[in-house]
Amino acid sequence: MFSYDGTHLGSIGKIVAEKWNNDEIDDSPGEKDILIGRGVLLKLGEEIGMGRPVDVRAKVAVERNYFFGKLSVHLKGLKDLQKGGVITREFITDSIEPARIEQGLVEGWKKIDSEEQLSVRPVLDLSVKDYLPIEEISNIGAKES
Repeated sequence: MFSYDGTHLGSIGKIVAEKWNNDEIDDSPGEKDILIGRGVLLKLGEEIGMGRPVDVRAKVAVERNYFFGKLSVHLKGLKDLQKGGVITREFITDSIEPARIEQGLVEGWKKIDSEEQLSVRPVLDLSVKDYLPIEEISNIGAKES
């Protein structure tokens, strides 16, 4: 995509990745209709800006996945006998690798539809957001030799 003066703005994929990584796209689950560029020129073949400037929009599907498993927590503190729980200044967890959990490679972790299906209440919720790689794709459809 190019601005009206011919400045290269980047590919649609790169612009979507930048918007996602900069929290410019709502991350609640569902399909999002986002504006990629207003009054831009598109490159068709070798020609830039064939026709009039156009607005470019993209549909982005956002999903949320839930996983449940054990995570060791190390802490020092006092047990609150009146209210329950522990009073502490800090706690440390074991390391966690979200990508390995998503791939089913960490024993004891399983994918669930939602927290409501659990018979126990989670003590700790951790959130992870995937960031998209920002790179230009210039050889779409090119054959490798």
